[in-house]
Amino acid sequence: MKLSVKFSICVAFLMLILIFGCGYEGVRHEPQPPSIIVYNVPPDSSIMGNAPILAWKGFDKDGRIIRYEYIDIPKSKCSNIDLYEKYYRGEVEIPDSVELETGRFIRWMSTYREGDTIYLSLEHGEDITEHLFCVRSIDTSDAEISLYSIPECRIYYRTNQPPDSCVIVRESLAFTERDTIWMLYDITYEWQGVELTWRAHDPDNSVILEYNWWVENFDDSTVIARTSLADDSTLGSIFAGFDSTDGWVRSEKTILKNIPTGHWRFIIQVRDDAFYTGAADTLEFYCVKPAFDPSETTIYDDMYKRKFNYKMLLIYVGSTLPGGWDDRIPGFYENILNTVKNDPGINLEYDTLLIKSFSAVTLPINKYYLKDYSIIYIIHKKGPLDLGLTKESIEEVYKYALIGGRVIFEGNGILRWAGSLFTELKLLLLFGLINEEEGSGLLNWAQATNSDFTDMHVDTSKAGYNAENDYYYIRNINAVATYPSSFGIPYSERIFRAGYYEGVDTLATLPNLIYRTIVTRWASYGFRSAYSAFLSFYMDNSDGSVTDNYVELFYFLTGGFEREVEEEEES
Repeated sequence: MKLSVKFSICVAFLMLILIFGCGYEGVRHEPQPPSIIVYNVPPDSSIMGNAPILAWKGFDKDGRIIRYEYIDIPKSKCSNIDLYEKYYRGEVEIPDSVELETGRFIRWMSTYREGDTIYLSLEHGEDITEHLFCVRSIDTSDAEISLYSIPECRIYYRTNQPPDSCVIVRESLAFTERDTIWMLYDITYEWQGVELTWRAHDPDNSVILEYNWWVENFDDSTVIARTSLADDSTLGSIFAGFDSTDGWVRSEKTILKNIPTGHWRFIIQVRDDAFYTGAADTLEFYCVKPAFDPSETTIYDDMYKRKFNYKMLLIYVGSTLPGGWDDRIPGFYENILNTVKNDPGINLEYDTLLIKSFSAVTLPINKYYLKDYSIIYIIHKKGPLDLGLTKESIEEVYKYALIGGRVIFEGNGILRWAGSLFTELKLLLLFGLINEEEGSGLLNWAQATNSDFTDMHVDTSKAGYNAENDYYYIRNINAVATYPSSFGIPYSERIFRAGYYEGVDTLATLPNLIYRTIVTRWASYGFRSAYSAFLSFYMDNSDGSVTDNYVELFYFLTGGFEREVEEEEES
């Protein structure tokens, strides 16, 4: 037979197979249910003091496992004990929901995981509670019909001892018990809220501990300022509790914010994985919310739009010793400030306070006193002996600035007792200062380094005089070193330096201040500040130059920043 004939016969045979074979389906098999095993679990009838972590695995011959379901039935709650026993023996199929004696229902829990923590409860009034735990797998076959496996069941018994300690970690607090702290509506760049942490112990070594806390008024416990339910840093995350709506969370810390001015107590309690409440702890504190809270949207926007009404506390500091004060000082500054507050771009009113001391000055101020003042202006006259503000007073002003207060320090010797505040970077964050240079010198005139400001010369009627070299001066001035940044936020800017004058080189025993920084301003995200190493009182204001400089300085000081969100929208 020719090769071509053989090839034709083969082709015809194949075509017959295709034509008559396409409708043949063979023997159809019914979809088979999946199976399931539990492994690495406590044996049946085990007694446990904490919630077990149970693992399981499903198998399917003709499809794939798509999910699992498990159910936990406390025997003492079941409305039909006979059915309970039959569920365990597999004689009766467990329905989608099992009725309890209270009329409520327990339903199968669905999960895609091959294991979970099973919160076996210890029912109240019982020393031990029996639980029926069952798990089953669900598959999908080629026919897209979901089938359930025969449940794998275990009987477990739960005992429990409640947590025996819950302690607020006081050594990590930024304040002491019954202290007074600043409080804002929300966190800012400088103020990160009030962080509290805690720890607890459970004698049963519960897998998970949950905490419930609240802040209540010390004098009226019905007034609740904040609770763990409202803590958006924990709810809806891995720190959410078993029930994300009941206020119990798993985080061991929180950030307090938005608590009104008053006397409060923070109360925290712990519960274990049997949902038994154990030990508790309490922390008493006072908090003060300032009237200039920059985290409040309306206040922030008013500052940016120059609609905010600033209230300033002007504090004069002088010595009780002869020559330690000049009664002309208040009149000099208040004449200038009366001009400043009438500027259309500056909304300002102020109160004054005079403090005289023999030694380092502790400011008679506290948070309750400062909460209504959005600016603190301290004018410090150096006396025959060193005055300066105490380190504690400067730290109080530093904390005030971090919550949005504006600050001006003016006068030589004001930082005499600052000490470690430089190395702790607190003066950097307050004024942009790195250090105050050692040794003081003479100042003849202040040279403006910013075109918005005007040079200032000493007032010959108030200054010292060097007859040999024919110049007037202010003595005991310490230059400062500033943060090396003049753009972006935060930024530091030198606005005056010591000017050059003839004869300075003959003063070999005094530091040369020529061209050294003596006035600087600082802009951070939530506040602004300024520092001057000398008193403007000693400068000649006959031409209004000093007044003009103060108008410019307060225009800067009372300004605000546009929100980043608005900038992004514009771009």
